[in-house]
Amino acid sequence: MDDSLNEPEYIVRLAEELITVIDNEKIENTLLDNIVKEWQKILEIREIQKAQTKQVFQEVIQMESAEEANYQKSQTACQHLNQEGQNLEQLVSQQKEGLANVVSTCERLQQNLEACQQESQKLELERQEVEKQKKISIPKTRHDITLYKLITNLHWQLDTPQNELKGYVCGNTEVKPFTFNKEQVSKYDIVNSLWDMIEEDW
Repeated sequence: MDDSLNEPEYIVRLAEELITVIDNEKIENTLLDNIVKEWQKILEIREIQKAQTKQVFQEVIQMESAEEANYQKSQTACQHLNQEGQNLEQLVSQQKEGLANVVSTCERLQQNLEACQQESQKLELERQEVEKQKKISIPKTRHDITLYKLITNLHWQLDTPQNELKGYVCGNTEVKPFTFNKEQVSKYDIVNSLWDMIEEDW
């Protein structure tokens, strides 16, 4: 056995080296424990991140689905609005056409009204002229009838049918009634017959 091993310095040095190795092992074990702990923390964080990523991914999918549904709704609404717009344009066109027809009808009726007013004015003038003539001719006609009646002694019965002439002639000695059917006897024959009846008393 080497005597140098029994030397205190060697023992001290060996003890120091042993302590250093033990300390190094402790340090390494501590580091390893720390590394293991940190790795576990990293794994836990990765699991949390995976769960969060999965949740975010699901939320993104839901948002995309909602956006797609909203897009479809907006497309449907746009199509509906376009259809409504076309319907309104067609309705406006029909209303414009109807209004044009009403305006045309009003113009035509206005022209008819003006023509009727002119015709009414013309008829009013004619009526006034007839009234004027009546005021002149009726007294004259009455005078003539009275004169003819005095001369001819001819009296007419007015309440007879339209196709019948009826009356009588007052002679000096007798009354001569007469009746003529205008559909069966001509005006010429009626006049001659009446003159014959009148002349008999002259």
